[in-house]
Amino acid sequence: MEQWSRDYLVLKTVQGHFDGGAWTPDVDRWGGPKHLLMQCLAQEAQSQAVTKFVLLQWMGTPDEARTTGPTQVWAYHWRGRHDRLLVTLFNGKVSDTKWDLALE
Repeated sequence: MEQWSRDYLVLKTVQGHFDGGAWTPDVDRWGGPKHLLMQCLAQEAQSQAVTKFVLLQWMGTPDEARTTGPTQVWAYHWRGRHDRLLVTLFNGKVSDTKWDLALE
């Protein structure tokens, strides 16, 4: 997990095509390293029902967040707001993950 997290956090800072930069295969390509790392981290976060504090360590601050009662939804951008990973936390623990994809 530590290596996945380190690699993801580095790629999270790279500005790709969907963030206004040049096409960067490592962050923009379907099935590229950033996409795969986000899938792995999401799967582990959900299967272990990690706390929001662990998720913050693994994936950093979400790009978007909203709260309704005990439920929070955090969005981590993969390719800008174009494609993103949504993480649902209930009472401070990951309860679900899903992709919000443009599907062009």
